[in-house]
Amino acid sequence: MKRLVLATTLTLALTLSAAAYARRARPIYFWGSVAAAIRAPGQQPAPEMVRPSLIFMFADGSWDIEHLRWSGRGSRMAHATGTSSASDGIPNEAEGKRVKKPAQVTLSDPVLFAGHEVYRCFTLTISPPAGSQHLCLGREGAYWYFTPS
Repeated sequence: MKRLVLATTLTLALTLSAAAYARRARPIYFWGSVAAAIRAPGQQPAPEMVRPSLIFMFADGSWDIEHLRWSGRGSRMAHATGTSSASDGIPNEAEGKRVKKPAQVTLSDPVLFAGHEVYRCFTLTISPPAGSQHLCLGREGAYWYFTPS
């Protein structure tokens, strides 16, 4: 009887451990830009990434969050630290000096999107005067993009 109880307990523990591992091991994706459409008619879908090291804030590259280092990937929330690198716009965006500040990124609200689990919301925090942004994946007609929520 003791062997049966031990065998049953061991089997249950291994099964639960394998199920927990399978849930954690499944990647949750995000994108390398919150500035461009994620899906739009006539365009290739934006490529999904598991750990983007760079996220474009503006499509022209005048502002990005770079050197991202992630923790908590695969969980309900993922966090990264990195550097906000933005043009000061003087004399124009392309020739402006880069202003760099520490930045924190939080990805949250995983959902199923186009066959993959993705983080739906993006929060960026930069020290003042830059402030923070909270964007979530939204849809208008056939277009999917990040919008303030």
